[in-house]
Amino acid sequence: MKKILTVLILLSLFSCNYFATPLDPREELGLIDATTMRKTASKAIGIANKILENQKQNFKLRASWENFKGNEQLLESTTKTINVFLLRPKNYFPTFEKETEVIDDFRSELENVKVNKDFDNCADEDDCVRNLYENHKIGPIVAHVLKQQATLEIAKTNPKSDYIALLDSDLQKFKMLFGKNISGDFNMPGFENFIAIILLHEIGHLNQSFNFSDLNSLPKDNYDALRDYHNSLNQNKKEETRADAYAAYLISNYAKSADETLSYEDRSVILYIPIQAMLVYIYQLFDKSEAGICRQYFDPSKTHPNLQLRYIAMSLILSEKPKDFGRLESYLYTRDTISKKDFAINNLECSRLHF
Repeated sequence: MKKILTVLILLSLFSCNYFATPLDPREELGLIDATTMRKTASKAIGIANKILENQKQNFKLRASWENFKGNEQLLESTTKTINVFLLRPKNYFPTFEKETEVIDDFRSELENVKVNKDFDNCADEDDCVRNLYENHKIGPIVAHVLKQQATLEIAKTNPKSDYIALLDSDLQKFKMLFGKNISGDFNMPGFENFIAIILLHEIGHLNQSFNFSDLNSLPKDNYDALRDYHNSLNQNKKEETRADAYAAYLISNYAKSADETLSYEDRSVILYIPIQAMLVYIYQLFDKSEAGICRQYFDPSKTHPNLQLRYIAMSLILSEKPKDFGRLESYLYTRDTISKKDFAINNLECSRLHF
């Protein structure tokens, strides 16, 4: 009898661990299937899977909206399939008229911006930087863009289940604000590359075997700067930075391993991070108000570093130049200096941000 009970208990445990029904994010999050970004998301899944396979990662992404083909080659038993869902709230059909208006206004005002030469040597930590631009109309436009960006939630994952949920409405809004060439100075790769980076980031959350110390193959000074920054963060921000590092690390190694065989289209995912970093910088360049400076250097929440800082860190992982750590250290120095300014404490908007 004891043997029978033991067997039943073991079977029960085995069943719980290996045959548990994956959580459905539609039920868990109270959302429904979306269709607007499906074509772009499918391309992104293809890009991410190519990188995961090239880097021999035990993960494969599968679009929930695509039918599984019975004749597909079976995955190795060690490969974990992650279902990707594209979701939106019920009865919510955004038009993005405000975002279109904001981008048009930004482009229009960009032509009218004039630098006051008496203050062009002022750094962001200097009080005189507030007088840098003679035309102040562009500042409120930038403020709106960055405030909107801080509220976006583009993707979710649940480590207890095998899914990644892409949030269609916020993806569309991000594409409107950050997925287009706003200044005309560079070519913008397809938005599917951004979504591929997001997917790799979410896989980073699921892959707990990746450690920040795995970056020690980087040039020593670059690695030391990244490690010191990572160690200074709280636990939530450490996890976000670790997932960022995982995505950038895979992309960097993918570029190195297939450098001569990569087409321009394949290279786009590699270029997207530094181009996005430049785009965010262009926005932030034109709001030198007290609140604007705080938005540029402080974090929007206690759980996530700000977007520019994340891109600087990821770009450093992509770089092979041994002295590129200077940009990260300079940014962190300026941030620390600004945090001690009276306005960083007394300004209401600044006080709502995190350092």
